[in-house]
Amino acid sequence: MPVSDRPATDWLEAVKDAERRGELLTAVDLAEQGLAERPDDLWLKHRAVLALARAGATEEAARRFERYGRNRNVLVRELVSLSPLARRCADDADVFGSLPAAHHFGHR
Repeated sequence: MPVSDRPATDWLEAVKDAERRGELLTAVDLAEQGLAERPDDLWLKHRAVLALARAGATEEAARRFERYGRNRNVLVRELVSLSPLARRCADDADVFGSLPAAHHFGHR
């Protein structure tokens, strides 16, 4: 699919608007549409994972976190927003066992 003229920041704002309305699955859909056009955008990846985790789809959020490259860092001011996913995954043996010590989110 060709890249449109729509900047990633426009997609990101649309995703955040959906999140503010509580429409988490819409936020995921919008993030995916944006990623189809801007596949390397770290913030769209971040918001897709975050919206999935907030919607309770933690297994899918963890899969995407892994697929998107879990070791890529985001700014510290945004990292805090991943805490719902971290808390839900902390006790999951498969997820916990696959994370290096530095990624145990300080829970162990």
